[in-house]
Amino acid sequence: MLVCDAGGVLTPIFSLAVAEKYAGIISSNNSKEILFNGVASFFGGAGAVLAIAEAVGVWGITKVALWMGGTMAVVNAGTYGEREVIRDNSLSDNKHYKDMNEADANSIWPGYTQKPKDGTPGDLGSPDILEVDGKTGWMAKDPTTGKLIVFFDGKKYIRDIKGNYTELKQGTTLANDLKKIENVNPREMYKNADAKKIVTDIRSGKYSESLVKSSIDGNEVVRPRDLNKILPDLRTVRLQNMKSLGKLGVRGGGLVAFVFPFVATWFSEKSRMALANAMTEDENNGINVVAQSA
Repeated sequence: MLVCDAGGVLTPIFSLAVAEKYAGIISSNNSKEILFNGVASFFGGAGAVLAIAEAVGVWGITKVALWMGGTMAVVNAGTYGEREVIRDNSLSDNKHYKDMNEADANSIWPGYTQKPKDGTPGDLGSPDILEVDGKTGWMAKDPTTGKLIVFFDGKKYIRDIKGNYTELKQGTTLANDLKKIENVNPREMYKNADAKKIVTDIRSGKYSESLVKSSIDGNEVVRPRDLNKILPDLRTVRLQNMKSLGKLGVRGGGLVAFVFPFVATWFSEKSRMALANAMTEDENNGINVVAQSA
C-alpha cells in the first residue's frame, strides 16, 4: 500500500478478476465525487463573484471575505467529521481498511496542512448560503421584520423566484397584446376592441403595477390613449426580472455549494471501502519471493 502525497492510497491488485470488479466501482464513485465537487465549486465561485460585486465599501468586502472563510471552514470541518464517522463505523472487520485509515489519516484541510506550498483550500463554500448584503453592517437584516438573516431562507427564495417568473410571464403576455395595437393612433385607441380589452385587464389587476405604471394618469386611471407609454417600462421590468432570476439562481446555488461537498465526501469514502474490500479478496493472490543460497 502506497500513500499518495496529494491524499489517498494506491495498492496493487494481483487478480485481474478482482481488479476489474472493483475498478468499475471505484471509478464510478470517483466520477460522482468529481461531479459533485465540480458543481459545488462552480456555484461557490459564482456566488463569490456576485457577493463581491454587490458588496459596498471596505466593510462590505470584509464581511463577504469573512462569510466566505466561515462557510469554507464549516464545510471543511463538517466533511472532516463526516469522514471520521464513516471510517469509525464501516468495515470494522476489515484490517486493510483500518491500515488504510491509519496510513492516510483524515485531515480537516486535505492536502493542505501537510504541504502548504503545494495548494490552498478549494472554494467549495459559497457566501450566498448566507444572505449577503454589504449595506447593513455585519449582519444582514430582513427589511420587513428587522430580524437577522443568517442562513438560507428557502421560503423567501421560492417566493422571490415565483414573483419574478410570474411578472416575466405577465410582461410577455402584455407585450404580445400591445403588438396588436402598435399601429393604432393613440387618439383612436378608445374605439379599438383590443385596446379596450387591455385596459380592462389592467384595471382588473391582471398585470402587476410595475408593468403598467406609465399608463396610469394623475387620477390613478388607465386610459386607452396612454397604452403606448407602457413599452419602456415593460422592457425595463422584464430585463430586471431576468437579472433577478439569474441572481436567485446563483443564491440557490449557494445551498448546492454548501451541501454537495458532503455528498462528494460520501462517494470518496465509498471508494476507500471498495479498495479495502478488493485488498481483502486479493490477499491470497500475491506473489512470494523466496531467497535460497546457492
